[in-house]
Amino acid sequence: EGSEAAFVYSKQGSIVMNGGEVTGKQSSTNPNITEYVCLSSGATFTMSGSANPHEIEMGSTTSITINGALTGNNQIKLVFSEYAESTQPVLNVTYDGGLIADVVSHFTAGNAEWYIDENGYLKKAPIGIWINPGNTVNGDGSATNPYNTISNVTDYMTSGDYTIHIVGTLESSYISDIKTEIYKLRNNSNVGVILDLSGASIETLAGDCFDNCKNLKSITIPASVTSISGSQMFRYCEGLAEINVDDGNSKYKSIDGVLYEMKDNALYKLWRYPTANEGDSFTIPDGVKEIGYSAFRDIKFLQTLTISKNVNEIDHYAFGGCKKMTTFIVDDENQNYSSEDGILYNKNKKTLVRYPTAKEGTEFTVPTYVESLYNCAFSECLKLETVNIHDGVSMENTVFQSNTVIKNVTLPSGLTTIPSSTFHGCSSLEKIVIPGGVTTIESQAFQQCSGLTEIIIPASVTEISINAFYYISGS
Repeated sequence: EGSEAAFVYSKQGSIVMNGGEVTGKQSSTNPNITEYVCLSSGATFTMSGSANPHEIEMGSTTSITINGALTGNNQIKLVFSEYAESTQPVLNVTYDGGLIADVVSHFTAGNAEWYIDENGYLKKAPIGIWINPGNTVNGDGSATNPYNTISNVTDYMTSGDYTIHIVGTLESSYISDIKTEIYKLRNNSNVGVILDLSGASIETLAGDCFDNCKNLKSITIPASVTSISGSQMFRYCEGLAEINVDDGNSKYKSIDGVLYEMKDNALYKLWRYPTANEGDSFTIPDGVKEIGYSAFRDIKFLQTLTISKNVNEIDHYAFGGCKKMTTFIVDDENQNYSSEDGILYNKNKKTLVRYPTAKEGTEFTVPTYVESLYNCAFSECLKLETVNIHDGVSMENTVFQSNTVIKNVTLPSGLTTIPSSTFHGCSSLEKIVIPGGVTTIESQAFQQCSGLTEIIIPASVTEISINAFYYISGS
């Protein structure tokens, strides 16, 4: 500890350095290096503080742990010792507990901002990128010869799954560059991308940073991320099967590939269920209290969702575009929601929250005990053609939005307003009778109802907002 040594050698033993230097002995592989450690098979070597030999010769089963800062330009050369008993040594190197290299005759992996270059030096770089399998067209693209830019790294990908490892400190704008590269593959369904950011340092993922990355199959979010705010972050990620989070992250967590937000060290919000998860049923963990915006957006295979007892808030856009969703089940102990015949209601069933998008049947009559329809209650349904709504029921915005199969809707008397985007995108809607007493038709209420041929508007209507009937038949 804090001392000098002329030569350090271990034969199936262990050496611990805490500060100090190795001096006075020339390397067998480089006579110009005078600070080095020679380790044989079975030996272990631990450095901490400012300990810094310039070269480490390794045996076939050497284990090296480096805790603390490296000096000497942040590099140590790693070479295979003349004493190694094997022609294919196996090396495990860690830095502050994180795996840097797992070597079977060559270096193949890295961690954090550290990598091993083609000359065997352990180095720190602002950004390092390597791909498995490596890029043989535009450089090696492996941990021994990483890129320093993401540009064009997907150009050679033709078939199979490729893991892209990115390490170093990333600006938020860099995520857009990653998206651009993955997006370039969108017309080649034979390529899958596994994006490993576990070694990167970035605090925020925002906006639509992975929107429309159809080839993205898996992503690992690093420990450094403290804010995920992009509501459309994984929209149209058709191949996304899992979202992983580095174990060191205290704000977000992944369980079986599903992304959650934490609060007070406990599950709080289901942030995103991956689009291509192949399970046909899913139960929300008991600790979850919120289901977020687009949490189950465009899910391909999920048919039955069980909502646990502690869920007290569900975003109205949580279930848009679910391809096979037929059934909601709510835990009897839940004090905020209930279900009947697979349909999601609030606890006393006075509000119809969500009709399953793929539920069988072409016609539905709203039960007499229902008093209101929640936002997106019937949006994007795949089979529902006719809905009958009894008098006195109120409606929030977007109730039928993007329901391209709905043809007939009986609106209730008692309405005073047709809310914004109520029928936006209902391209199969043929005729609508607006009940007497309605005074206002809000913006985009019937926008893009391209099949609408007859509209009956009562004398009570005094205001029609901009774009209320934009792009309907004949306009």
